[in-house]
Amino acid sequence: MIADFGISHIVLTRLKTTTLVSTGTPYWTAPELATQPGARPTFESDIWSFGCLAFEVLTDKAPFYSFNRPPQLLVAFVQRKVTPLSSSVSSPEDTNHIDIRVRKLMERCFNYLADAHRPKSGEIVQFFADLNIPDNRPLGDSTPIATHRARTDIQIDYQRVYKLLELVEENMRDSKKTVEDEKK
Repeated sequence: MIADFGISHIVLTRLKTTTLVSTGTPYWTAPELATQPGARPTFESDIWSFGCLAFEVLTDKAPFYSFNRPPQLLVAFVQRKVTPLSSSVSSPEDTNHIDIRVRKLMERCFNYLADAHRPKSGEIVQFFADLNIPDNRPLGDSTPIATHRARTDIQIDYQRVYKLLELVEENMRDSKKTVEDEKK
């Protein structure tokens, strides 16, 4: 399953891509998780997130970047009107260069009928294998030896960790309050 890396940015930012609400990072979260209280991640919801990741890699923009606040996106999800590829969400300049085969795969990843219509992970792996793109990465371990050595002398600033955890707690309260306010 694809992990939600939104929390990893907490040390650097308080932008809209960082959240600790149980639904994960809203701009990469599948609609069924974002709109159904208590919904748990599934392989199908991970496929939606994979599509969002592919969108970000191919366009250099976050999915749903035109939505300024998560509640706006939630309303669009409830209406089942948007995907990152929707013309109302991203401009043609952002998406026209995406290979039509990859675009079709992404469209399947963004299907609102998760169980029946999103591709399975094995199908996605096979799709990319069938593209027959050569792997030109260097063979062997590409991590420099100095990096391995450096990791043995890690110094932890526990005071900073404590402050970051306090910040996380504060963000959780703020996010929860915002969601509750939007529901009213």
